[in-house]
Amino acid sequence: MRLSSISLFAIAVVASAIGAGGYMFWVQHAHKASPVPVKNVASAAAPQAPAPVKAATPKPATTKDGDLAPGIDGGAADTDLPYVFRRQPTFYRTLQPVGTIIIDKLQHFLYLIQPNNVALRYGIGLGEQCTELVGLRHVASKAEWPPWQATPDMIARKLAKPGVMPGGPGNPLGARVMELDDGKSRINGTNAPATVGTNVIFGCVRLGNDDVVDLYGRVQNGTPVLVN
Repeated sequence: MRLSSISLFAIAVVASAIGAGGYMFWVQHAHKASPVPVKNVASAAAPQAPAPVKAATPKPATTKDGDLAPGIDGGAADTDLPYVFRRQPTFYRTLQPVGTIIIDKLQHFLYLIQPNNVALRYGIGLGEQCTELVGLRHVASKAEWPPWQATPDMIARKLAKPGVMPGGPGNPLGARVMELDDGKSRINGTNAPATVGTNVIFGCVRLGNDDVVDLYGRVQNGTPVLVN
């Protein structure tokens, strides 16, 4: 009976040892087999593909003064135009009545007089046809998308073909025209908005098409135009 008790005790000790060893083996094996959790940093570490960049649209060829040939459309406005030549309200003190257009040829500005010493200022380009224009004139007539005819000088220089070009994009008179009462001067749009703020060979007083449309909607026939 005593031997039997000792034997049972020994068997219990051995069984306990075997169980403990098995448990430690299982823990170690499970630890090695389980994947170590890793933070997902792939999206942060991976370089982001740059946004596609649109290729710059090449500007059409110009004459030496920056003008565009008839039929070439330079757009409604020039995105590279200096801020000073963009349409904007500005302080302007004058004795001229509200609604008067004042053209400052030297500074390349056109002012439309508003109440309370304010004027809408537009950048302009000036052609040789109007470099001598001075004094008081009036708007005699208005037209949208007017037709254009090359001058004999342009035809002689082979800068344009004879004939009448219908109104539309690429027309040198642009989207609007306001003829003055001297019969030879005008305020008009242009197919070359980059020439705003400069002197050019041909034409009279020009604005970008966006600006000439805006001005056209604000003035009427008979509007006084003071040129200095």
